[in-house]
Amino acid sequence: MKLKRFLPFVLLVLLFSGCQNNKVYYEDNFKFENDIWPRFNHVTFDVPINDANKHYDLLLTTYYDINIDFDELPIQVNTVTEDGEKRFSEFHIKLKDSQGAHKGTLNDKRDCMEIQHVIRRDFTVGKPGKLHVDIECFYPKYNIPYIKEVKLQLVNAESSAK
Repeated sequence: MKLKRFLPFVLLVLLFSGCQNNKVYYEDNFKFENDIWPRFNHVTFDVPINDANKHYDLLLTTYYDINIDFDELPIQVNTVTEDGEKRFSEFHIKLKDSQGAHKGTLNDKRDCMEIQHVIRRDFTVGKPGKLHVDIECFYPKYNIPYIKEVKLQLVNAESSAK
């Protein structure tokens, strides 16, 4: 009889403990004016990190128009931690496959495609503070049309094991 009384409480605790792996510590969006990412326009984020002992993943989601006429989005991502560690990484985010089909998924709410890319996986920082993230468009043309928005997320490392 006592077990029946405590069962809902136990289930609730298990539910919340299971949700810990999906923890989003930071999320921010940057919208591009007229759906164009100007070639020399850097997108920057200052991500607060309160715990140097946790393992994090840094995710970039790109929202783009279905009419986009190129297959990949080349970017350079520079990160600087509070203790001065600098990292520079170049990515070529594949937007379409070799047959021209979109690799992202349709986002009905935003009326566009979206694709998520892991910028850094399973990392820690030397000390709490800000993680400065600078994202630069590396497309060889001056502007990248049809890029609507980017979203940066700092999540628990186990939550994005894709």
